[in-house]
Parts: sequence; structure tokens; C-alpha cells
Amino acid sequence: MSTILCNCEALINSRPLTYVSESEQLVPISPSSFLQGIKEWSTPDLDAIDHKSLNRRIKYRQHFQKKLRNRFRNEYLGLLVQRTKCRDTRKLAVGDIVLVGADNCKRINWPLGRVTDIIPAKDGIVRLVKIQTSHSKLLRPIQR
Repeated sequence: MSTILCNCEALINSRPLTYVSESEQLVPISPSSFLQGIKEWSTPDLDAIDHKSLNRRIKYRQHFQKKLRNRFRNEYLGLLVQRTKCRDTRKLAVGDIVLVGADNCKRINWPLGRVTDIIPAKDGIVRLVKIQTSHSKLLRPIQR
């Protein structure tokens, strides 16, 4: 039970907070980076136990994690959503750090990028930016 809770806590603490690295790798900081200096948060199973018992424990752990994830989404994340009709958002500036969306991976794994140039449309509204990631330069539309 404590292993399950520790893994869930580590998963929540591994979500990125903000960007602080000045290098080209663009490494985000997370609560776990303050607590431990390593990236891996899983604990290896060192016990020598039989196959059936291990399978039961794995199924129970997966079931418990699924229930905890659903409860977290329904109870906690539902409270964080604030629906407003009109909201003024901060304009992007050169040097801002952004998430570069990708359809083939989860949002938590999206790469970070730095805005290098802002391209306004004919009406003066910024809809397109140039982004430098750790691997390439991209031209992307703004989506909030």
C-alpha cells in the first residue's frame, strides 16, 4: 500500500513547474527535482517472491492506481477548472518558454521551446511564432 502511494506521489511530483535551465537542453524543474536529484521515481522490486503472488500484487497495484487517478481527476482537477467567458491573456514575447504541442505523445512529454521571433498578421494580432527547441527550429501558430 505504501509503495503504491509513494509511486503516485512521485508521479504527481514529477510534473514540470517551470523552466529555469539556460542550456540548450531546456530541462524543466519539478517538485521532485527539489526532493531528489535523480529522474527515476520508480522503486525496484528486490523481494524474491513467487510468480502468482507477484501477479496479484501487480494487478492490485494497477487497479489501485487507476482508481486513485480517476478520483484525482474527478475531485481535484474538477475544482481547478475555472470557466470564464472572456479572459485577457498575457502576450507572448521573444524569449518566453512555451510547450510545443505534439499529437503523438502526452502533454506531459511535450518538448519545451523558446520563442525566437513573433510574426504578426496583417491585422496586427500575433498568430505565428518561431520557436527554438533543443533539437530544431519550428514555425508554429499560437494556441492557448
